[in-house]
Amino acid sequence: MQEYLASLKVNGKVSASGKVYPGVKVVIKDASLKIRNEFKNVTFINELNEVKVTKYEALEEDFSKNH
Repeated sequence: MQEYLASLKVNGKVSASGKVYPGVKVVIKDASLKIRNEFKNVTFINELNEVKVTKYEALEEDFSKNH
């Protein structure tokens, strides 16, 4: 799965429609972010090789079922 994700040309996005708890580590390609505060309904994006938190965006396709 990691090889597949690394091969993608897009920067990456992780959307969480529920809660994201402190202690969770969000990894998108080579960037990571350790969550310190609880979040709800957020999207994490890889921007300039850094994970940033933005407003929630529903994903158009569920990639978790492809592999």
